Amino acid sequence: MPPAFINTAAGDNLWIRLGKIFGQAARFVAIANESYPGSNLEDSPVPPEAYHDSIGSLLQNAYDLTVAMAYEYGSGGLSDSPSGITVPADRSRLTIARYLRAAMNQYDGHSTGATIAPGSVVSTLGKYRRHDGTSLSWGTGGAWSTVGYPLLVASTINDEGVSVPTLRTETLKATCIDAATQTVSVTGDIAYPSRSHLWPGGTATAMTMVVGENNIHRNSEMEYASSGKPSRLTYTTGGSIVAQSATQAFSNTYSMSVTGDASTKPEIRLEHGRVAGTPLTLAPNTTYILGAMLRADASISAGATIDFDICNGAGTTVYGGPYNFAADTGVGNLSTSEWRFRGVVFTTGASIADGLCSRIKFKGTALASGKIVYIDDWRCQVMRRGAPGAPPCAVWPGNIAMTRGDRIEMGVSATRADWNNWLDRMFDLHTLGVVLPTSGSPSVSSGLIA
Repeated sequence: MPPAFINTAAGDNLWIRLGKIFGQAARFVAIANESYPGSNLEDSPVPPEAYHDSIGSLLQNAYDLTVAMAYEYGSGGLSDSPSGITVPADRSRLTIARYLRAAMNQYDGHSTGATIAPGSVVSTLGKYRRHDGTSLSWGTGGAWSTVGYPLLVASTINDEGVSVPTLRTETLKATCIDAATQTVSVTGDIAYPSRSHLWPGGTATAMTMVVGENNIHRNSEMEYASSGKPSRLTYTTGGSIVAQSATQAFSNTYSMSVTGDASTKPEIRLEHGRVAGTPLTLAPNTTYILGAMLRADASISAGATIDFDICNGAGTTVYGGPYNFAADTGVGNLSTSEWRFRGVVFTTGASIADGLCSRIKFKGTALASGKIVYIDDWRCQVMRRGAPGAPPCAVWPGNIAMTRGDRIEMGVSATRADWNNWLDRMFDLHTLGVVLPTSGSPSVSSGLIA
């Protein structure tokens, strides 16, 4: 087991030493902020450049000390020095950050890695602001009933399945710049350098994309049918209670309906890509959002779940996860009066297995007899980043087209724990794309920064 003193101020290990460095840096910054009054330094008798130079020197000195600690750590000079971790040949921020991550993953030579607290990240659905000045908010749980316009979706989840601790607080905006092609410009807030008194700011994300672009599914809108049910799909089980329905439709004319019989739990697979006869193809090292629009005709029994996932031919989940229906229709549950978006985000690895399928699988408690779930716009879209370290984004289609000047806003608020705050400011983890382990045990205590 890793040594117990990782959570105390006793002993002589890397994190105790780094905690002292960061603690001194924090006190210096506090003094500097008192010396240069004014939130933007305009009211200070000393030019902002002097403040920035002081903070810059502090961060450089702290970084140099961190590099020295890392080298002593890797050469076996500290009591928690790991085994099998090669000391990096250069001293770039990227190399040292990756080295610290590798050392944490093999803490003290053990398979259980050390972790730091991630902090918290909260995202909001935000608003749709029309070109005429009208501002609309999405309904409870992501409802589209009163809006109908596209939705900006962004992921704050990293490959470890936890909220990204280095994400910045900002408002993401997707502004329609071409109504004919439904092209939007996605931007974030300005990012400030680590020496700035305004640090950290946003992610400075900036890119253009098309609403609904890079969807790899066929018949997403359930408009094509065969034998009374949406076609181009494989009904592995439960096809008898699935139908194409014109009773409810989020877009166009039809949706998929699943009518419960208290025992059947359908499994529906999409095995082919957008071109007939071609396999469903995922790109390596790519982030996707997989989901659909959902609504119900009555409250769904507690315990009923549905998975949106990517599975292999044997039915084993490769990417994705469950969405749980509850008996009520409150926040986070299906509504009987409005469509709600539900989806999961996943990132592929460097290699992709053959024979993958996109799947909807009903699990848990079967739908009660006569209860209906409607599914429409079942999609798997690529998400893209507009800057290094920025959240991957996509624009999910609505059933109303955007007009030039329309803008979708989404707020992201990040509260970072002390270790991530200082490591990000020193190493710029945000743009390097390096996230230190934030789940598991033992945890490096923030109390060491003193």
